[in-house]
Amino acid sequence: MRDDIHLKIQRAEKHIHELHAVVKSFTAAHPIGVTGRIHPQTLEPVYYVAQAWDVPDEVPLIAGDVAPEPSIRSRLFNLRPRPGKR
Repeated sequence: MRDDIHLKIQRAEKHIHELHAVVKSFTAAHPIGVTGRIHPQTLEPVYYVAQAWDVPDEVPLIAGDVAPEPSIRSRLFNLRPRPGKR
């Protein structure tokens, strides 16, 4: 029994390292672009997301392996890109 738990922990650590590598690679590409302007009436800065890339398909899949709890997995699954939505 103890060996099973140890093996599951080792496997989870591998998934965590894999997830970290995928997220690091994604964020290194600067997937979000922000632009801004001054609001003409209030003269306050207003910021906009000019570009936002889809999260790689692997992210919710790997995260689901790390967190196998069904409710967590379903929430992570909802992070995946949906066709036609950008």
